[in-house]
Amino acid sequence: RSIVTGGAGLAELADTLTQHHDVVIIDNLATAPGRVKIDHPRVTFFEGSITDLDLLMEVFPGADGIFGGDPLRAPVGEDPLASNEANVTGTLDVLVAAKDCGVPAVVAASSSSVYGDTPVLSG
Repeated sequence: RSIVTGGAGLAELADTLTQHHDVVIIDNLATAPGRVKIDHPRVTFFEGSITDLDLLMEVFPGADGIFGGDPLRAPVGEDPLASNEANVTGTLDVLVAAKDCGVPAVVAASSSSVYGDTPVLSG
């Protein structure tokens, strides 16, 4: 069983995982209102936040792995407190719950929102 956080924005990943696993999606739909939840017999959807440690502790036991999507894609400058809560606290909650529930692997995903809206990356 695989867990996908932020799964409304990672429908392709969830769909691919269903080929070999039951999939649980956790998403609060904050950045994806109106997105269609995956309608698949191997997918269970929980509308909720990764900052809800009780929800994570309920859903994570027995999982083989967690795929963590981009918690909040809005640029940090638009709402820095909400961005910090989702990205920092939420990620920490996922890691703590995964450890406490004995989940052997957590894979973090990201998107271009970590770089901002820039045509060229310097490095």
